[in-house]
Amino acid sequence: MEYLPGVDLMSFLRMQLDLSVADRKYLLTNILMGLKDCHESGVIHRDIKPQNIIVDVHTYQMKLIDFGLSLQAEKGSKVCRNKCGTVGYMAPEVFQRSYSEKSDIFSFGIIAHLLLMGSN
Repeated sequence: MEYLPGVDLMSFLRMQLDLSVADRKYLLTNILMGLKDCHESGVIHRDIKPQNIIVDVHTYQMKLIDFGLSLQAEKGSKVCRNKCGTVGYMAPEVFQRSYSEKSDIFSFGIIAHLLLMGSN
């Protein structure tokens, strides 16, 4: 198992209250690239939230963690037998048991709002 130095994104944001817009955009781009890699590999994470993103406080390198709810799926398929994820970050369609990579992108949008607007 790989050791990941750093803190989760929520803790990082609490520590770094004076992040520039450029730094915030950099963080968002890295999260999005991680999601892109997952989705291109056919993996839907299903629990994208700040607590599942580790940030190295010195380099701002990030890792997406906790693939316990993730699912291997064909691109464009809608798979969900049960509701899973964290309620504050779940896409509306998940409540109707329909889940795709677009649902991860919805969760990313919540994180983008958090990073850019600074609200919880």
